[in-house]
Amino acid sequence: MFPVPSPQPASPGPGHDPHRERRHPYGIAALRLRPGTEVGRGRPGSGRPRPGGAWPTALQYYRPLCAGTLLTAGGHAGRVAPGRSWARACEDRVVSGPEPAVRAAPGADDRKAILHPHEQERYRTLERLAVGPAVDEYVEWYWAVRWDLRGRVPYFAEVLPFPCVHLTFERDGDRFGGFVNGVCTRKYVRELAGRGETFGVRFRPGGFGAFTGLDVGGLRDRAVPAAEVLPDIGDLADRVLAAPADAERRRLVEGYLRTRTRRDDPTYRLVLRIAAAMAQDPELTRVDQVTERFGISARTLQRLFRRYIGAGPKWVLRRYRLQDGADLLARGRIADLAALAADLGYFDQAHFTREFTAEVGMAPLEYAKNSLRSRDEVTSKVLPAS
Repeated sequence: MFPVPSPQPASPGPGHDPHRERRHPYGIAALRLRPGTEVGRGRPGSGRPRPGGAWPTALQYYRPLCAGTLLTAGGHAGRVAPGRSWARACEDRVVSGPEPAVRAAPGADDRKAILHPHEQERYRTLERLAVGPAVDEYVEWYWAVRWDLRGRVPYFAEVLPFPCVHLTFERDGDRFGGFVNGVCTRKYVRELAGRGETFGVRFRPGGFGAFTGLDVGGLRDRAVPAAEVLPDIGDLADRVLAAPADAERRRLVEGYLRTRTRRDDPTYRLVLRIAAAMAQDPELTRVDQVTERFGISARTLQRLFRRYIGAGPKWVLRRYRLQDGADLLARGRIADLAALAADLGYFDQAHFTREFTAEVGMAPLEYAKNSLRSRDEVTSKVLPAS
């Protein structure tokens, strides 16, 4: 989830170089474009969306370097007017685009939402698997966690969950079977003891509600047996947990998901677009900014988020900001916490510190030092001493 860089001036002044590489406001390299460049998926000489990004989502990461840049995807084209962002142009002109047979899953270095990520890697493994085109409108990716701590003390893994519902298949001591996990509005803590594993399906924000037609507000902060929510799931949990490999588990789960009848839901696509903007644009820090951008009332936005996501828009905005903050701190962004707080949209450093401490359980600087210390310990065991 990377926010959108600030827009360029509509009329660049003398000496302006529209070909230079843009930089993300958090210091991450962004896209380099030339006026008239076609934006395509992986074609030579084209702009390249973030790996695995669907067209409407991926294009929200970038803004035009100058007015009149050509925007194309899947046969749709349009010229970006002065002052228009890629996100808004995408909403207006780009409906869909070509997708590969299987969308890429996040890489191993994507640790967003995982607290103390380097420490966790000493106690469990995490794999993510890509989603096929038949269900990727609703499902973001599959994931698998395994641990074997027999003879060792239990470990408590902590996560700041995304605003997503998960379908999980778990084998852990006395816990066995399939479960639907609603949006978790608190820090999620899972005890890893003995030997266990979980294979999960992460739905997109609002995806489970759209896929099932259910009001997911009733699942908030709850995990229920899958059969209570998906009565036709049958013995899928037994078959998934009996499968010897994650690829086979994915095939079984995706086969089940493909059999369910789904209706076209334009309201879900609106919710998905709003959630993507919240995740990616650091300028969106208040609910009234969201309602103004998308032309809906605060009451309607609250109702849609409860129905499809299970939590209110204010909480979703706050959660994305906290995830960004925790990720940047774990990566070593500690030189100027006041500037970090401002970049994330907080009123001041004290506001960020209070909110971070309340959610994570420790102050930002303490968390950063703990994460960096764990990273250095992991690195020292992998790399030989010079």
